[in-house]
Amino acid sequence: ETSDIHPAADEYCNEADDDCDGVIDEGHALDASLWFVDSDGDGFGAYGPGTSSCTELVGHVLNLEDCDDLDASIHPEASEYCDGVDEDCDGLTDNDPVDGIIWHRDFDGDEYGDDGAAIASCDAPGEEWVEDGGDCDDDDKNVNPEGIEVCNGIDDDCSGQIDSDEVCPCRVENLGGHAYQFCTAATTWTSARASCLEEDNYDLVTINSSSEQSWLYSKTTTISAYAWWWIGYNDRDHEGSFVWSDGSAGSYTDWMTWPWRQPDNAGGVEHCGHIYGVDYSGTWNDLQCGLTNWYGIPLYFICEASID
Repeated sequence: ETSDIHPAADEYCNEADDDCDGVIDEGHALDASLWFVDSDGDGFGAYGPGTSSCTELVGHVLNLEDCDDLDASIHPEASEYCDGVDEDCDGLTDNDPVDGIIWHRDFDGDEYGDDGAAIASCDAPGEEWVEDGGDCDDDDKNVNPEGIEVCNGIDDDCSGQIDSDEVCPCRVENLGGHAYQFCTAATTWTSARASCLEEDNYDLVTINSSSEQSWLYSKTTTISAYAWWWIGYNDRDHEGSFVWSDGSAGSYTDWMTWPWRQPDNAGGVEHCGHIYGVDYSGTWNDLQCGLTNWYGIPLYFICEASID
């Protein structure tokens, strides 16, 4: 409005001579921008008082973030290199350089570091940092990409496979960080458990869920469709109070319910659990612990290792 234009009015960037001084949109306008010299043309201005203007000034930008306005390769968005120069203007030299070495923290001193504890640096951050990563357990110096694989429920060589048929006495399969051995020697429950315990960290299998049960059953059927398989579930100490071989009670079971309801402790002598074959879809039954077969059907066993 005309009443807003007078000698005492504030000047604005509005293409009007608000203060009647004969100049339109001069630099002292209240909504004028502050422009800073960008001598090297990298889009970042040099620190200084700046120049107020309603329009863009050639060779100027709206920031003062450049720490060296004579070098276009130095500005806040520049890549940092190992050259003793602060290219990205963060006040630090050679930090997170694009041409730096990836160093890995080696906690256990085996010359292999943890991939999850890695930084890029021109020089090693300290004595415990190494160039080689790939250590899958940086708290155990015997576990690393050059580790020797043994049958112990541990991925000793960081290959992603826990144990193998080559180092264990039975066929090995992995599920959820656990290794399982499927052993095809017909034997008693007690001998089966003793065989499992001969390998470090192994015991007769403990089954904790329907998904684990389904997986185990599918593996047993690929080995033998009709064999039965000892598991760790038993009530040898207290009839009717089933526990796993490691003493844990557990909450999951898959006892057969038809055509017989199990466990039934037939004859008062059945105290050890097993998985059926395809004849009863892998459900569970209690059986005499001293048997090695049931009328010609072999009783194999499953060992499991887990490292907490």
